[in-house]
Amino acid sequence: MAIQRIQPGKRLSAAVVHGDTIYIAGQIASDPATDVKGQTQQILKKFDDLLAAAGVPCGAVLDSAEVMSNQHLIERGMIVDVEHPVRGKFRMPGNAIQMSGSPTTVTRAPLVGEHNLEVFGALAGLLPEELAALAADGVI
Repeated sequence: MAIQRIQPGKRLSAAVVHGDTIYIAGQIASDPATDVKGQTQQILKKFDDLLAAAGVPCGAVLDSAEVMSNQHLIERGMIVDVEHPVRGKFRMPGNAIQMSGSPTTVTRAPLVGEHNLEVFGALAGLLPEELAALAADGVI
C-alpha cells in the first residue's frame, strides 16, 4: 500500500495518506474509518482541544452555511427569518449588536417602487392625479 505525501501550501498543512487513513501534523483521527472530511474534522477538533488546553484563545471559523444555521446565533437574534412578498420566508443576518435598552427589528428591503406614492406624494408634493399620470406613463 503506497504512502501519499501532501506537501503544505498556502492553505494546506503537511499531510500523509496511508490507505484510507489521514495523518495531519502527526495526528490521526479518533475514528479512521470515516471519510476524508470526517477524519479531517476529527483531527482539527484535536488541535482545538490542544490549543484550548494550552490557554491559546482560538475558535472555529464557520462558513456561511454554518453561520446561517448556527442555533446559538439564531436564539440570540443575530440570524433572523424574514418574510418577503416575492421570495417568501428567508434567513438573513440580524443585528449583531444586542442591547436590552434599545432592541432592533430586522425588516425586509422594499420592493422596487413600493414607496413611490409616499415619497413622491408626501415628500415631493405631487398630487394623486399627477402620480397616477406618471405611473400610467411608466415613469414611476
